[in-house]
Amino acid sequence: MSERAQRDAYAKTGCYNLNCPGFVQVSRRLAPGAVLPVSTFKGRQLYMKIFVYRDPKTANWWLGINDEWIGYWPRTIFTTLASGATFLEWGGEIINGGSTVHTTTDMGSGHFPSEGLDGVSASFNSIQYVDQNYKLMKPTSVSPLVSRPKCYNLKVFGDVGGNRGYTFFFGGPGRNANCG
Repeated sequence: MSERAQRDAYAKTGCYNLNCPGFVQVSRRLAPGAVLPVSTFKGRQLYMKIFVYRDPKTANWWLGINDEWIGYWPRTIFTTLASGATFLEWGGEIINGGSTVHTTTDMGSGHFPSEGLDGVSASFNSIQYVDQNYKLMKPTSVSPLVSRPKCYNLKVFGDVGGNRGYTFFFGGPGRNANCG
């Protein structure tokens, strides 16, 4: 599990996991940066509900997994998120250390969605957000972004209904014969 935060939309600040000052840990079991159980390639798939929620009374931003609160970012550490968010992002991210050759870091399972979906590439399912009236909503205006499609890629299905809801698959191996 990884989280990133920035006080000012990455203009001058930004950090990852517990290196972010101000995060208030409440869980004794889980923390940002913790290693979580993973699915088995073409085998048993594990699903978890991940949520970020702005408390309407305190304006603190809470992080939770399944039915457990992990902790929160106090409203006082934010400028641009103090009153809410104007856009949301879901997906995978890797860090390429500035080398001229792209990293071999996997994203998701390390497999492209074109190689297979369930049990092969990583996915986000049942994507929702809480609107200004604190009502759960499905995404309506989605702009897929893939910066290195020969290294990592994405397949958006949208709202497929049922338990899957709004779904996309993503991932890739990083450096490969087509991605230098």
